Amino acid sequence: MYEDRVSHSTTSDSDSLILVDEADREVGHLDKARCHDGQGVLHRAFSLLIFNEAGELLLQQRAAGKRLWPLYWSNSCCSHPRRAETMETAIHRRLYEELGLRCPLQFLFKFQYQAQFDATGAEQELCSVFVGRTSDPVRVDPDRVGCAADEHGAQLLLGARRIELRLVLKLEQKL
Repeated sequence: MYEDRVSHSTTSDSDSLILVDEADREVGHLDKARCHDGQGVLHRAFSLLIFNEAGELLLQQRAAGKRLWPLYWSNSCCSHPRRAETMETAIHRRLYEELGLRCPLQFLFKFQYQAQFDATGAEQELCSVFVGRTSDPVRVDPDRVGCAADEHGAQLLLGARRIELRLVLKLEQKL
């Protein structure tokens, strides 16, 4: 059950994120809410792509209460390391908080982007992308994830309702 993995560590708008320059050097800290105001402030982030043993990619629909891109479909998991938190700690912490999963994660690449979500705010991130593989069942945090297509191929978890669905995205090349 999700409640078993919740702690005081769940991300909030007041969490202090790591500001960086284009070379990923730490230049300061700012709370999450202000990092996403206006056009955003460049900060460190990560994106996780989680596949099952058949090479199917786990996708999630962002929760309705998210400030930026609510109910949009997204990668398996994404977030930010917090002040004084290593990237390694952050990626494993968030994967477990959001999806109840633990698996080895491998760094793929890093990229910088800025994306505006109307007047509400923006992302401006230096994002490290990691990939992982698991055969464990997904257990979503309903406050963070609207629903997730799980790696067993076929369920979207939508609040208390379950909807059967075939996952159509496949990993085209072996990891």
